[in-house]
Amino acid sequence: MFKIFSRQGQASPPARAEPALQVSQVPEVHNETGATTIVNYEELGELLGDGSGIAGMSADQAMRTSAVYACVRLLGGAIASMRMEIYRRNGTARSLADDHPLWWKFNEEPCSMMTAPMMWEYFVSSQCFYGDAFALLLRDPRNPTLIEDVIPLDPRSVWVWLKDGRYYYVVSLPMTYGEEMLPVAFDQDDILHFAGPGFNPRTGRSMSVLKYAASRAVPIAQHAEELADKAFTKGNMSDVVLRFPKQLSKEQREDLRNYWVRKHSGLGNVGAPAILGEGGDVAQLKMTAVDAQLLESRSFQVADIARAFGVPPWMIGETSKTTSWGSGVSEMGRGFVLYSVRPYLNRYEAETNRKTFRTARFFAEFDVTRLTRGDPAAEAAYYRQAIGGSQGPGWMSIDEVRARNNLPPLGGTCAQVYFPQAPASGDTNASDGDKGPTGGDPPPNPGTTDPEGIPE
Repeated sequence: MFKIFSRQGQASPPARAEPALQVSQVPEVHNETGATTIVNYEELGELLGDGSGIAGMSADQAMRTSAVYACVRLLGGAIASMRMEIYRRNGTARSLADDHPLWWKFNEEPCSMMTAPMMWEYFVSSQCFYGDAFALLLRDPRNPTLIEDVIPLDPRSVWVWLKDGRYYYVVSLPMTYGEEMLPVAFDQDDILHFAGPGFNPRTGRSMSVLKYAASRAVPIAQHAEELADKAFTKGNMSDVVLRFPKQLSKEQREDLRNYWVRKHSGLGNVGAPAILGEGGDVAQLKMTAVDAQLLESRSFQVADIARAFGVPPWMIGETSKTTSWGSGVSEMGRGFVLYSVRPYLNRYEAETNRKTFRTARFFAEFDVTRLTRGDPAAEAAYYRQAIGGSQGPGWMSIDEVRARNNLPPLGGTCAQVYFPQAPASGDTNASDGDKGPTGGDPPPNPGTTDPEGIPE
């Protein structure tokens, strides 16, 4: 399925040292930190519980909570909408290496099973629910520096073992399309391991948001939703009282209560007219303190879940104490990128650069400009300054500005960065502002052809 087992019978290159590890020889790990290493799906179910109690909650059950779904969707969607650019270092400068083979893997198709946005969203959900995200780097057996596929792994099927200062990953891979699984050991160089907060170097695993920060908030939110569902399903009949001028017997009260529930409770009887005899009257009760606390509790749980996932509450619809409109929305959006999304990006960039590039001449970095743009007027003023519009030195060319807005380059002087040229001696009429992009000599172009090509 993953083309892993087709390598049997092929000799590994001498320069690569494969881990000398037998799965049967992997010892049982005991730790005193309270962390538990996940070996298979059954142990995961025992670890998280069946969801019947407050403390037990699985990923599938948690995603039935709208606040959890919104947080995971928001974080994953924000990262999936960015491009991971590949850069080439040229001394103190850098240039885009969009012809690098890994650019396609991280931005279009990491493997035949999914697209790059699907992969990044899967990594985010894996970290939210299980603490860590893993991916197998399937290398060319004849050239280990060439990565053929980047295959995301289910965190529940990965077991981490620390030996002699290196991590080894035992992964349960499907032999066929059935349920048979085969444990395979990989060296740390072949696994992208995106750890999260609370990473334990001894166990090689991180803390799960669902198991720790949101372990109480999510079940409580679901219980509050169930209470509200029951109230609306029954037609909220507890808010009605029937009054009669004469005293009713016990049998009459019971018959009247059953009649009223049968005729007026449930969604199918909403709006049915009430017909009472013997001077009967229907009175509507005011909202009780319990009802008010239920509504307040549901609102609080949304904010509590958002806090656990590191997402601003207003971005998932909780706007009771703030606004999601106005001039401050762009600033709050940039704050979301800086404080919520940027930690994920740092982990992805560091692990990718450490294990996918042979030399330090190449590195990967996410382009966050799409999510940090301000209003059009402010953006236009920024670009005007960037190309030297105030007669000062620019730091971007017109073509670079056009590239950020998905426009084709114009070439010529538009590809040059503007530098004002000092007037000649005795020339008092020279004006730098009239020179435009050709007012000075352009800086040396750092994006020259790499004489060595792309080694990866």
